[in-house]
Amino acid sequence: VAVQLPKQEAYAPILEGRKGFLGASSLAIFVVMIIGAAAIRHVARPLQQLEQFALQVTSDLEKMETTGSQISDFALNRLSDIRSGDEIGRLAASFLKLATRLHSTFDSLHSTNLQLLRAKKAAQAEATRSQFQHSLILAIHEVSLDGIVVVNDKRIVMSHNKKFSDILQIPLLTIQNDSLDPAEGKP
Repeated sequence: VAVQLPKQEAYAPILEGRKGFLGASSLAIFVVMIIGAAAIRHVARPLQQLEQFALQVTSDLEKMETTGSQISDFALNRLSDIRSGDEIGRLAASFLKLATRLHSTFDSLHSTNLQLLRAKKAAQAEATRSQFQHSLILAIHEVSLDGIVVVNDKRIVMSHNKKFSDILQIPLLTIQNDSLDPAEGKP
């Protein structure tokens, strides 16, 4: 038995199935694209945050060269907001640790620099004071008509004028750094 159908009638179910398949395939592709876009956004968000942090740190480092400012708390807070358990999260955590160490190092360097500046100013002030005292003593020695001898708290002669050595008839170099303690038997 052979049945003969017109071509259009014979292929009608296939054409209907093809239209349904194309509609379902198009819908599936659209759903996959939406899910893919959401997944890409989910993955890209930590990368964008990490990029913003890197730009902020770079900007802060450039400012440090000119103004001495430090890595901003804003940048550190932005980096600590990246919460991801994958490689991006671990990378963000490593950047946060690095930034925290840099922040601490710059704070320490700044503090040490301030201490060194203070110590340098104090040393310069002490040197100036010492030079002034020495100049004052020399000026007094030269203009005084009396014999002058300067001793420290251990009774060691620190300086004297020519009149003093003339009065005692002791050479100038002999008296320098000698003790004036009578128990030692020296002048």
